[in-house]
Amino acid sequence: MQQNYKIKIEEVKTKLKLICIIISICLAYWLQDAIIIFATSFIGAYTFIRGISLFAGGYPNEFTVIDLKNQGEDGQLKELITWRVWIYLVAIIIVTGLSIFIQFKIDHIFRKS
Repeated sequence: MQQNYKIKIEEVKTKLKLICIIISICLAYWLQDAIIIFATSFIGAYTFIRGISLFAGGYPNEFTVIDLKNQGEDGQLKELITWRVWIYLVAIIIVTGLSIFIQFKIDHIFRKS
């Protein structure tokens, strides 16, 4: 009796996974242009601000942050995350938003013509 119950749960999980995959594929196809714009905007903004931070300083190496977090060195991590890091993160968000806006405007112009 318990075996049948377990099999039915596995069937439901498998069917639910397939439904989610199909929905995800349809959404990705339908939103393909928007996904590309959002992704390239964020990657470009991050790369741009990260490049500035290499000259200006104050932005910690990501691998160092991960290592400190994994080792439980919260005190050192708090010393590493200064106000400059928050400025950089806000700048990444602003540049991402600007880039998204510009890319959607350009995309709209090209689709019109």
